[in-house]
Amino acid sequence: MVDGFFEWARALSQIIRPESALGDALRYARNQESELRLFLEHGELPMHNNLSELMLRQTAVGRKNWLFARSEDGAHAAAALYTLIGSCSLQGIDPWLYLRDLLHRLQDYPANRVGELTPKNWRAFRPGHTPPAS
Repeated sequence: MVDGFFEWARALSQIIRPESALGDALRYARNQESELRLFLEHGELPMHNNLSELMLRQTAVGRKNWLFARSEDGAHAAAALYTLIGSCSLQGIDPWLYLRDLLHRLQDYPANRVGELTPKNWRAFRPGHTPPAS
């Protein structure tokens, strides 16, 4: 199927205006053929890049919203929150549960141990569990 797609793209490129939108798309496909075939050689790679596109879209939409953060401090706070939520997603953690637990714990948590509460480390200290004393 993949070979057929690239044969089709090469054939269609001969009859489509190069400066048209379709011409641009076909040129892109031809120029990226080796990269677009990587999933065939590496079974662990998805055939699509939907996750990457979704992450980029969130940044683009967020950028427009950040213009109205009111202050540089507000923008930094928003960036920190987006980072925590993104880290939760990467760790497979529900951001709402994580942030709720984090906000309850931070008030009394020792400052020298806050690294234990990053999303990656938080899994060991889920709500209802007490972290080990150090």
